[in-house]
Amino acid sequence: MVSIACSDFKQTVLPQDTVQPPMAVDFAFTHVNLVPMNQEQVLRNRTVLVKDERIVAILSDDETLDYQAVTTIDGKDQYVLPGLADMHSHLRMNPQAMFNQYIANGVTTVRNMSLKDGDQDHLALRDKLKNRQMTGPRYLVSGPQLKPENLPDMAAAEKMMRFYVENGFDVVKIHADLPQDIYDLVLTVSKQNNIMVTGHTQHKMPLADTLRMDSVEHVEELLYISMHEPHTEEVDAKIFFRDHAKKLADFEKPEYRLEMAKAFIESDTAIVTTLTIFDAITDWLDDERFSALATREHNKYLPKWIKEQYLSDSQNPYRDPNWPFTLEAIKHNNNLIQTLMAQFQQQGVQLILGVDAFGTVIPGFSVHKELGIMVKAGLSPFQALETGTINVARYLGEDDERGSIEQGKLADFFMVRNNPLENIENAQQVTGVFVKDQWHNQADLTAMLAKAAALNAR
Repeated sequence: MVSIACSDFKQTVLPQDTVQPPMAVDFAFTHVNLVPMNQEQVLRNRTVLVKDERIVAILSDDETLDYQAVTTIDGKDQYVLPGLADMHSHLRMNPQAMFNQYIANGVTTVRNMSLKDGDQDHLALRDKLKNRQMTGPRYLVSGPQLKPENLPDMAAAEKMMRFYVENGFDVVKIHADLPQDIYDLVLTVSKQNNIMVTGHTQHKMPLADTLRMDSVEHVEELLYISMHEPHTEEVDAKIFFRDHAKKLADFEKPEYRLEMAKAFIESDTAIVTTLTIFDAITDWLDDERFSALATREHNKYLPKWIKEQYLSDSQNPYRDPNWPFTLEAIKHNNNLIQTLMAQFQQQGVQLILGVDAFGTVIPGFSVHKELGIMVKAGLSPFQALETGTINVARYLGEDDERGSIEQGKLADFFMVRNNPLENIENAQQVTGVFVKDQWHNQADLTAMLAKAAALNAR
């Protein structure tokens, strides 16, 4: 017998196909129609895969990828678009009620514009939302509104800006005309510390000074300044109305509006629209429209004290016979503001969606009214939606992360029943919202609105 050691033989291993495990994801949104907002298009029948709050893949119906999702949402025949933003908000109700109303309307970014709003600690609210101790949108916060009365001298201005920097506010809000040296200081310190600056126009300075801010709040504000003749004296009521009439005459000229649009473009200054609040003034002045306000279904999403004041003929300050503008003047200015907004968009000025929820303007729902006014004034649904999605991301310098639905970006979007590019009203038909790694389905949104109504009724 011959003895042979095992080591004398070499084992031959036949090649085999390597089997990859399925991609593990947190969420799979299947059969959805994407409105990505990076261009005007609808990507039909897509699957969106989300892991750790990011979009890791977008698959068409002819692409295959082995994945395993913890949660699968079938969005057959529905449309998904980026979360909207309201970049000019004011908290005047229970915070959770307001946040619920925003989420239920597909609004996932909100910028509050006054530190005193609602007698709340807005920095604490921002932290609670960021840390998911509260349900709601991303919350950006302004510090104290800057006015001459709280900035009487340079020492006070320096102290104020230290307060802004030390507390990490997201934006500086200039609310009134400031002296040139203080205005310069505010802009310089803000730029050094990467804090955005926005505000009302500076009536006593050339337009070029106003356009040193990152944005101007309210298209309406443009009606109170001049391209060429800033105020040179203290502006009392008599001077204001004299000069205002002249400014309106200038804005009737298309070439004047084009000149102003060019100035905005050259300075790369955005403008926050807030068309809804000016339109609301018409509601308050027009007897028929004012009577109709009392029967609106969505009034339950206003706090009791606001309804008692702004739905009352005797308490609403705009119903006072001595209020300085007539209904005819407001209607004229409203049309002019909307014309100016549309012309700015056509020329390439960056429009940013903001509402300025005040009086009977309802947080959350009013974002869709703003979109509707834009479309009625001449924008396409896509152009209107840009103001609340990709334009906001570009303005904030975060379009590599937000503002559109693309692989690698944060998953921040909402779902609607029908195509919003065909009819802007379809953007109101919200059936689900994905924000901060959480999916809120239709039942969740209904419960959130019921909670908001209950909180507002107290």
